[in-house]
Amino acid sequence: GRARERAGIPTAQPTQSEARRGERATMERRTVDEFELSDLDQVDDLLVRPSRSYKKGGSSCSKFLRLVCSKVGLRWLVFCLLSLMIGAAIGHVTVRSRTTDSTSYAKARAGDEYTTRFIVVGDWGRQGQYHQPEVAMQMALVGAMLRPQFVISTGDNFYPSGLKRVNDSQIWDSFVNVYDYPSLQGPWYTVLGNHDYGDDSAKDDYATRPDLQSTEWMQSVDKRWVCCGGRDFNTKEATEDLHLFFLDTSPFVHKYYGQNWASVRSGILDQKDKVQA
Repeated sequence: GRARERAGIPTAQPTQSEARRGERATMERRTVDEFELSDLDQVDDLLVRPSRSYKKGGSSCSKFLRLVCSKVGLRWLVFCLLSLMIGAAIGHVTVRSRTTDSTSYAKARAGDEYTTRFIVVGDWGRQGQYHQPEVAMQMALVGAMLRPQFVISTGDNFYPSGLKRVNDSQIWDSFVNVYDYPSLQGPWYTVLGNHDYGDDSAKDDYATRPDLQSTEWMQSVDKRWVCCGGRDFNTKEATEDLHLFFLDTSPFVHKYYGQNWASVRSGILDQKDKVQA
């Protein structure tokens, strides 16, 4: 067009229809460009905005984690755990001190209306397992109020299969160190159970010694123990109007006679003559 103007040749003006077509093409290009921009916005919504909203939604959780993981948060966490541990220890010591304090024991007056007061327990020789210490503490709590004159044990004193040797460690683990409260320091009148005779022993285990639970042997370790190995049990009457009879039933159970543990020294087979008599 410019070459024609320089040469003096008149430039043809676009017709009205050509002008409309040009405007329409321009509008189409603009629409395409706007559509592409709109698509980009949608892509931004899909790829960028969800991640932003996720961060926004998880901000409280992130702040909490950052707080917990910070030095201040860790210090507070350690402080809370130590407080719980100290509180539990103080509670345990407080309960135990109340049961072992001779002053509190002397002030207890519950059960004064009864002339004879005692506690009965059985199947207890667990070497400190199966909640034995917890039960012992409850016995001591009751004993601190009731002030029993003695304790009766109905057998199965040492699991799983009785005492095996002189000064067996079970004596301390199951009895001496567990029932060491002042309210449980009276005599323990005891009979044997089937496990004290050796029940639950290994196939070739003939080491159980029921006679080691006799008064003769046990009182060399703990003076509270009164037992004659499960036979001929006699002792002073606790009061003038009360008689207690202890019956060792294991030698009466005939199915035990064929067990390997029945033949141990001073065991069930040694009692057959007395049972038949």
